[in-house]
Amino acid sequence: MIPAIIIARGGSVRLKRKNVLPFCGKPLVAWSLMQARHSKLIDSVWLSTDDVEIAAKAHEYGSHVIIRPDWPDPDSMSAIPVIKHALSTIERQCIFDTFVVLLPTSPIRKPGDLDGMIELYNKGTKDVIPLYNPKETLVYKRVLPDLCSMYLFDKNYRYLTQAGGCSVHDKEGWLHSTEEAPDTDKKMDESLEKNVDGVKLLHYYPLEWYQQFDIDDKDDFELCEILMERYVLKGRGAEVYER
Repeated sequence: MIPAIIIARGGSVRLKRKNVLPFCGKPLVAWSLMQARHSKLIDSVWLSTDDVEIAAKAHEYGSHVIIRPDWPDPDSMSAIPVIKHALSTIERQCIFDTFVVLLPTSPIRKPGDLDGMIELYNKGTKDVIPLYNPKETLVYKRVLPDLCSMYLFDKNYRYLTQAGGCSVHDKEGWLHSTEEAPDTDKKMDESLEKNVDGVKLLHYYPLEWYQQFDIDDKDDFELCEILMERYVLKGRGAEVYER
């Protein structure tokens, strides 16, 4: 059995209530719910939230709902405690060793993306993340407020960029790897910056360039809505995921 865990809180900072704002005709969170529900390889969908309205939307779209504890300072909390809480809740109701995580703020997923990631995981039994491959990479590093220097240059397609806002994990392996993981975003960023060379190997599932964008603010929201309609929905709405 493979459950999908969708994490969506009500207290977004830069774009208020973004998870329930209309996005291509439906609440933003609804797209991840529908994408998971129409996957052929995902068996159940679980939404973790602290918000009554988001919980109601989850029920409307056929998802189980997990209400989070009243954690202090949720704005600074990383996703790891949220996912662990969801896993412990699901474990009490079903047996599974693989799970999928989806972030509603990365809604631009093509039909078949989730199943493709799970199939890749089943072939190699390594965690799978979606990435896209830029044609070339040219990165400058800021060294002072008004000065920068070239940091990375590559024209050989060796560098990949995070995209898609979803991942497939081995449950026990993920829990073991996060035993001592920081519980805040700031500490997590600092830890990864120090230990990036020691991070375990992952399989990656290739995505298109337009799937790299994540929604943090109003500009992101409007851009992603345009890209979702043009490249994925193409005037057919949610029907594209039902085929």
